[in-house]
Amino acid sequence: MSFGLKIEQQLRICLGINGAVGAEFRRTLRLNDDQDLTAPTSTTSETKAPFSEVQRWSRGCYPWWEFGDMRAVWLLAATCSLAAAEDPRELVRHAVQLMDQNLAIARNYTFLERTEIRELDSNSRVTSRKVMLYDVTLLEGSPYLRLVGKDDHPLSPAEERMEQKKLQDNIAERQKESPEQHARRIADWEKKQQRARGPLTEIPEGFDFRMAGEEQVNGRAAWVIEGTPRPGYHARSTLAKFFPKLSGKLWIDKADHQWVRFEGEVTGTISVGLFLARLNQGARLSIEMTRINDEVWLPKRILANGTGRLALVKQLRVEDDTSYSNYRKFQAESRIVAVAPQP
Repeated sequence: MSFGLKIEQQLRICLGINGAVGAEFRRTLRLNDDQDLTAPTSTTSETKAPFSEVQRWSRGCYPWWEFGDMRAVWLLAATCSLAAAEDPRELVRHAVQLMDQNLAIARNYTFLERTEIRELDSNSRVTSRKVMLYDVTLLEGSPYLRLVGKDDHPLSPAEERMEQKKLQDNIAERQKESPEQHARRIADWEKKQQRARGPLTEIPEGFDFRMAGEEQVNGRAAWVIEGTPRPGYHARSTLAKFFPKLSGKLWIDKADHQWVRFEGEVTGTISVGLFLARLNQGARLSIEMTRINDEVWLPKRILANGTGRLALVKQLRVEDDTSYSNYRKFQAESRIVAVAPQP
């Protein structure tokens, strides 16, 4: 599951949105965001990264009498390059752009996704707890989540047979697709990815940033950048319209220029629809990333918690704690083979 989709999901969970109400909320998000898919954006693959190194001086390219002037030009260029590297907005912009590379590489990995949903009382005591463990892999071109555990226990034999039957049916269905059906399924999935990524691409322009120092994150040096809503910014996507009521802190790896940690907080009440749902001030979201095989940064943990009200009646206090583990390189030419369920 992509970061944007997971964050959108956790917002819905914090708001207690599910069932018919959740379907209406998701329909509203899709309709609004679909209208924004054609909106112009500055974060294209052709956008130049702000961290290109200054080229080395090549002997013999210029007469000796021009060397002094050219050295001054290169020194000025180097100074500007270093200044850009310390510009927090450019650091954030570049980190967001690098997410496209991460997403492309991430498709080559399978992993385990453990989601724990905790409902709390007014004293923050856990009143209910639900844990689901999924094995996530790429099946015929798009992800497939197979349930492999519940409440930190293996599935029962009956549940395992049911999940194996679901996998077998899904493989058969996808392998019977015509080329047009296959392309349409992949396109639909990629469209969801693009829609989920939309609010992330608006972050560089939707917030004002300031450098807040440097810290070590898992033994690696990182810039710490604080962000506050940018006055007057006009959001293009639905979720980005909530930016004025959000603030956050971002850690960006100094070597890879990738964002490796994020902490955000809701600074004002967020309402969805007239009476649909409300997320109270103080809700928090934190994301931790980890470097896998020295080639890609992938999520390690996403934690969201907050209080809200559903349909102005039901008060909710929820925590959504999702962790990712056992990343494994998945060969593009490999195929999942379903084993017939045992009687």
